[in-house]
Amino acid sequence: MSARGFKYVFAGKLTRPVNDVAAAISYLTEDEMVKYLDGLPTVMDLRWDLKQDGESYEVIALSSSELDDTEISDLTEFVRGQHSDGLGEGFEQQDFADHFDELEGEADRYG
Repeated sequence: MSARGFKYVFAGKLTRPVNDVAAAISYLTEDEMVKYLDGLPTVMDLRWDLKQDGESYEVIALSSSELDDTEISDLTEFVRGQHSDGLGEGFEQQDFADHFDELEGEADRYG
């Protein structure tokens, strides 16, 4: 565990790179996605981190306590659901981007 809690990271790639990385990053950070996450009260932060290549990204979740396998599965399903909805039903409709592809497995644990 780090000083801030437990860190869970999903990695993925966009189907196509965005054409304006700064606009895409701004869009991804303007909404606190953790407020939509029900049933996992220990998750304090949930954010999408688009890399400067405009294609690679990580979804980072910070939790105050270690998540068990069921909670990791629930978190994974929430993130997949956000992707299937177009990341809050809007990312792929923006001028800068397409949509997120499938996640590459479940979250890796860091502590």
